[in-house]
Amino acid sequence: MELKENVRKMLKESGLKKFIIKNIDEYGLDITAKIMSTDIFKLLKISEMSINHRLASILFSENSFTDNLKRTYKKFKIRFGGGGGDTIEWKCEIKSDSFPPNMTLNVYVMATPFWDGSSFTPVEVDWFLLVDDKDKVFYQQDGGGNYYRNFNDKKSFNNVDELADWYHNTYLPKIYEIITDDFLPKIIQTVDDHLDEQMGYY
Repeated sequence: MELKENVRKMLKESGLKKFIIKNIDEYGLDITAKIMSTDIFKLLKISEMSINHRLASILFSENSFTDNLKRTYKKFKIRFGGGGGDTIEWKCEIKSDSFPPNMTLNVYVMATPFWDGSSFTPVEVDWFLLVDDKDKVFYQQDGGGNYYRNFNDKKSFNNVDELADWYHNTYLPKIYEIITDDFLPKIIQTVDDHLDEQMGYY
């Protein structure tokens, strides 16, 4: 009861934004969120604090932040927590003239912004598989580190709105470009070579 009274008093005296910033500086994000009975995203939204890459990494693991982000981009589905933990997974289903018409290539790529507090975004193919229209698997392979790129861009943002804008207008098109222009042609060639071997062309 005394804590709540102190909170009310401080809010009246210094204002909500100043109160939040003061407590974040003194106690950190997690404890301040508990004091305020809210989440980290709302704290940073209200306080209008600048966001460095470490805070951005935390926000991308916050449901209240990621709920406001797009989950599809062109032919890709984007899944938060898709590879377990605080990761972001891109998935696409591809038809190609290199494969029989009843077959689809499924590709899974991990592309978590500022993963684990890093100052860049690692982009890596997790695995891919070729299936027919009855979901029978004809070929599958993990990325094995053979399809990997670092995406380096902004490392700090004025506020959470700018971070969300970066996600939609920079991160999405750039990751799409890396996957479609760099990874997919190599993956399709790998699967095509495997099919040729299976059919005895080598």
